[in-house]
Amino acid sequence: AFVRRAHELVSSADFGPLRGLSAEFALLKPESYFQRDDPRLAWRSQKGAGGPVLINLIHDVDLLRFITGHEVSTVFASLSSTARQNDVEDTGAV
Repeated sequence: AFVRRAHELVSSADFGPLRGLSAEFALLKPESYFQRDDPRLAWRSQKGAGGPVLINLIHDVDLLRFITGHEVSTVFASLSSTARQNDVEDTGAV
């Protein structure tokens, strides 16, 4: 209901044209998320196959696309894996 209402508000003529969007996404995966001793979950720590940004952020981006009715045209990002020394990101700004 919240997402549909947000879409209605942003799509309303009273809202005006959308010129840009800034959003914040934050999460802290527990260390167990990155455990490598279970082969079924190994993809979570493989570069290009897993990682919190790739796996989780895409759902938020999809919601923003629906709410705004626009495709993403430009993204700025900086990712790092220095906090946990994994092959996938554990810190970033997108």
